[in-house]
Amino acid sequence: RWGTSQQLDDEKPVISSELFSAGCGHLGAELFCALLGGFGIRSVLDVRELDHSAKRPWFNRDALELTMRDAGLDYLYIGDKSSLESVASLVAGSKAPVCLLGVRALARECPRLALCEALEAGPWKLRVFHLQLSPEAPPELRLLPHPHSAVLGRRLAAAKEVADLQDKLEVALGFAGSWRDRVLRRHKMVRWEDWDLTRRLPSAEEGPLAIQLPFDTLLLIIPQFMAQRELYALQQAALPGAVEYCQPRRQIRNPDGSFVQFNEHFKEAWLCDDYDYRDSRRVGG
Repeated sequence: RWGTSQQLDDEKPVISSELFSAGCGHLGAELFCALLGGFGIRSVLDVRELDHSAKRPWFNRDALELTMRDAGLDYLYIGDKSSLESVASLVAGSKAPVCLLGVRALARECPRLALCEALEAGPWKLRVFHLQLSPEAPPELRLLPHPHSAVLGRRLAAAKEVADLQDKLEVALGFAGSWRDRVLRRHKMVRWEDWDLTRRLPSAEEGPLAIQLPFDTLLLIIPQFMAQRELYALQQAALPGAVEYCQPRRQIRNPDGSFVQFNEHFKEAWLCDDYDYRDSRRVGG
């Protein structure tokens, strides 16, 4: 039903209750617009956090608007700060079919997934389909529609599997609870205001000292843990480190539709309870 523009012309299956979503990914703007045209998309609402891209300037707001206009698409940047009601109103007032534009090619990795979940669960009776590139290797230059419920279901199932494994590891290794709770159970804590009066560092006999910082954070001072020279050498050699893994057959799409395939090696280290993919401190090597 969703395979080609010819099918859309013959069957005309798209109604206003159906909403599409797609991500910029690595494609060129002209090719991306052509693929959207294969589904009869007429309007694009850009819900990206930023209206520009340093790596792919053809997805900058002004350039993308011109490209989409040439492709016969209505384009409007609304960002990610609009209320749910405002987005739903814009969807209803745009030429159907409408596509929400996010930054990442895979919906499960993109903030637009949460927006689509709220729109589909709301009173607007919208049915959302995420348009994603074919997963074959090498992938074909075509978008495939995935029902929102299926995409969200796979993401939740994967998150549950990871959480269950993490719980088992934490129990087995004695890491239950948050990092902050574990530090407080093991080490003495003083307020920053009290420590700042003397700024006295603990001796080796006294053991580590936890200092309560603003915003519910801690500074853990471990006496004689290692010299500055040793710490710097460790940082250069292993941080991000601790977790080292390989992602085989990684594929990067070029703007012209061709792709590059290679193996990617990563080293990452995190001491935190929550993971934010937008955190600028995240480094892959």
